[in-house]
Formats: sequence, C-alpha cells, structure tokens
Amino acid sequence: MAALPLALMLDRIMNGISRPLFGWISDNIGREKTMVIAFTLEGFGIVALGYFGHNPYAFLILSGVVFLAWGEVYSLFSALAGDAFGTKHIGKIYGVLYCAKGIGALFVPVGNLLMEATGTWSTVLYTVACMDLLAAFLAVVALRPILKQHVAYSSALKAKETEEMSASPRSPDASAKLENSAGPSRGPSSFRGAIPSPRRSPT
Repeated sequence: MAALPLALMLDRIMNGISRPLFGWISDNIGREKTMVIAFTLEGFGIVALGYFGHNPYAFLILSGVVFLAWGEVYSLFSALAGDAFGTKHIGKIYGVLYCAKGIGALFVPVGNLLMEATGTWSTVLYTVACMDLLAAFLAVVALRPILKQHVAYSSALKAKETEEMSASPRSPDASAKLENSAGPSRGPSSFRGAIPSPRRSPT
C-alpha cells in the first residue's frame, strides 16, 4: 500500500484514539499539564516531519503522532470550559470557544503565501511548530494562573452570596409561603395509618 493512503487511514485512527486518551490523562493530572504534553508532542512531531518527512516510513509514523496530538482539543477544551465556567451555560460558552477553529481556518492562505515566498513547505511546518510550543508555554505561564484566579474569585463570590442569604432574616411572606407549601399542620393522629411506623430492630 502507498504511504499516503496508509497515512491518511492511520491519521483518522490516531485522531480518534487521542480524544478519550487525553481526556483520561487530563482527569488524572489536570487540563493545563495535559495541554503542555499534547502541544509539545505536536510541535516536535511537526519539526520531525519537516526533517524526515521525505522518508515514507518516517512520514507514516510522524503524521500519526501529529494527528494523535491534534485530537486532544475536542476533549480538553470542552472540559476546561466546564471547569472554569460551570455547566449552566456551557453550550453557549463552548460554541463561542469552538469558533476559534473557524477563525484559524482563515489563516490557511497565509501558509500558502509563506510557502510561495520561501519555496518550501518546511517553513510553514516550522512556523506551526513554533506556535504549538508557544501554546504549550502559555498553558502553564498564562492559562493556569488566570483560571486559578477565576475559580478562586467565583468560589469566594458564591460563598459570600450563601453567607448573605443565611444571615438575612426570613421575611414573613417567605415564611408564610413555606408553611403553605408544606400543607396544613396535622396532629399525630391524622397520620396514623397513612405512614407506616418504622420497624423496631429486635433487642
């Protein structure tokens, strides 16, 4: 079988494996650390693909490595959005976050212009690899502290709201509504026969 069709088939398989794989890894070591692993693996894989891609066997293996790292975004980004913002509005939040993929596709012609200017696709590959390594660096230096600060602020705000609600006296209308929702008060005899008495454990 020719290298290119076999690589295309292997790429689909590796991309499918990467989604549950990196999701499982992130559940154990954290989202940001998993991003560092995935982006670094992808960056070095693309660099190696630029150097050794002329060899059919190297092209087959390295393209599989790159596609293995590419699939992590589908499991990590949605999970990270849920961790940071909760699940109430996660559909809208992740929808906006996923727009980044479409915006990134608009830069594909830039790669074509770069190839025409340099006369080789290696320049494009090395540029993408540098962007991958930069993303891995920012996952630790920028993303992790920002998310930590955001989660701490959200937790403090929620604790403050809970404390204010518990400290504020209950209004008479709220008390009346609570009593009405519970139904009219009944004596013990009215429940006799309606609720079975608990069995006593033998002594």
